Amino acid sequence: MPRSAHLLCANHCQTNHGNSPNTVLIACGVVQQSAAGFREAEAVAKAELAGAAFSHAEHPETFRKDLLNIAKTTLSSKILTADKEHFAELAVEAISRLKGSGNLDAIHL
Repeated sequence: MPRSAHLLCANHCQTNHGNSPNTVLIACGVVQQSAAGFREAEAVAKAELAGAAFSHAEHPETFRKDLLNIAKTTLSSKILTADKEHFAELAVEAISRLKGSGNLDAIHL
């Protein structure tokens, strides 16, 4: 739905509830400013993460340890607590089978 349609719909709904059309348009403007602020913050965060990123891809043992830590963090739930190591190993084995291809069809469990 185009932005103008959203504004008209919001305006109609709010005026039916006794709010002024100007209040709705001002509120929509604040939301647009907030969205722009979030986009700016997202860009800054992405740049910071890109600058801090590193890879141990050239060191297979360290890379595998990194993948295991990532898998364990991702699998942190009360259901999997007892078997977290096992499922982390499964996940790392599956990713290792990709050999950097990104082809998820190469994973067979």
